[in-house]
Amino acid sequence: MVQQALVNQREEKWVHEVSEASLRMLDVCGISKDVLLLVKEHLQDLTIYIANKRSFASRLVRGSVQDLYDVCDEIALQSANKRLEAVGIAIEDLELELQFLFRRLIQTRVLLLNILTN
Repeated sequence: MVQQALVNQREEKWVHEVSEASLRMLDVCGISKDVLLLVKEHLQDLTIYIANKRSFASRLVRGSVQDLYDVCDEIALQSANKRLEAVGIAIEDLELELQFLFRRLIQTRVLLLNILTN
């Protein structure tokens, strides 16, 4: 009887520890969402900056040497724009994974709390 009580106490302690760990993971998940939101905002700012720079460069009329520099600039801007698009897609993928993880953590926490209360 005493041994069973000790086993039950250990199990309850373990469930409580796992429950607390899931709560910490939910906090980390929320912080990660906030960080991704900031990265998305900066990504949007960079995209707008590149679009403005391309628009401004296309309105300038210059000599032939400068035209060569403009072509190089345009290629660099296109490359940067493609990379920004790739980063945007990666961020969207991370957001989806975080949403999935967040839902699973909440489900796990609910199950653990149900175990503790029964």
